[in-house]
Amino acid sequence: MSVPKILVTNRISRCGIEKLEECGFQLAWSESNAVADVKTLIGTCDGIIARMTPIREELLESAPSLKIIGMHGAGLDGIDMRLATEKGIAVTHTPGANAISVAENVMGMILNLAKNAIQADHALRVEGRFHARDRFVGHDLAGKTLGIAGLGRIGRKLAGIAGSGFEMKVIACDPYVSAEEMRRIGAGVEKKDTIEEVMAQADYVSFHTPMTPDMVGFVNYDRLRLMKPSAYLINEMRGALVNEADLKRALEEGVIAGAALDVFSKEPTPSDFALFQAPNLIATPHIGASTQESMERTILTLAEDFRRFFNGERPEFLANPDYDRQRR
Repeated sequence: MSVPKILVTNRISRCGIEKLEECGFQLAWSESNAVADVKTLIGTCDGIIARMTPIREELLESAPSLKIIGMHGAGLDGIDMRLATEKGIAVTHTPGANAISVAENVMGMILNLAKNAIQADHALRVEGRFHARDRFVGHDLAGKTLGIAGLGRIGRKLAGIAGSGFEMKVIACDPYVSAEEMRRIGAGVEKKDTIEEVMAQADYVSFHTPMTPDMVGFVNYDRLRLMKPSAYLINEMRGALVNEADLKRALEEGVIAGAALDVFSKEPTPSDFALFQAPNLIATPHIGASTQESMERTILTLAEDFRRFFNGERPEFLANPDYDRQRR
């Protein structure tokens, strides 16, 4: 068998490059993760490791030799799973590799919101207004309620950090996790039947559900109005979750106290992105999982699954087990 050629669309950790080369793969690098740049190379590649690039019809139809897609992360909504499966292309990903990193980042967002740290930093360092300190009186987290939509790997890790580490009350909605199981997570999680209940009762709300079609635009103006005026929204899931025009309106009207976003409907965000003009908003450029440890765990997991696949073994984190029926 010829040496498998693997296209990499984003920067990966050095240990991952070494592992992939050790496994005998030939690596190809696209100029950027833009579809147009990826398309120029994918036609001759046996596999692709993608992070921000959507792997949909345009790329799949341009890749006659493609045998496996590796998503550098957990979410699969950027991949046309149906078409990949029809074409007999395996899809693997890395669920859990970024759970610690994202959960810690969400907790950091919550702390910054509670303590007004970013606004205070700007007032002191940029504006030189030390005496404005009384404007930035914050809140303790102990005794406050964190609401989590989705208790998968990230949601569970976050619940443990918030409940056990910060003495927060944690409530959650997840139809696949029983009330009994929730009580065993962290310092104990209280189950709610609907996300709307979580939003209405929590002081901080963080979403960690799969990005299914019914979750697109789920956080709209009407649902934001369910929240307390003193409550905060955190989104490190997917930008499509939030109706950004509705969130901007809610922040401007004081419907909620603030929000922290790491993901957006369009990435990279445009320079004139209207939402960035909203008050009481923290915005970061999709860095929730961007830690050295997370990046290393992720690429090493993918490298091992690619090794298994090209050795004729089943990848550990195969996301579309029916793909091989198309090859029979």
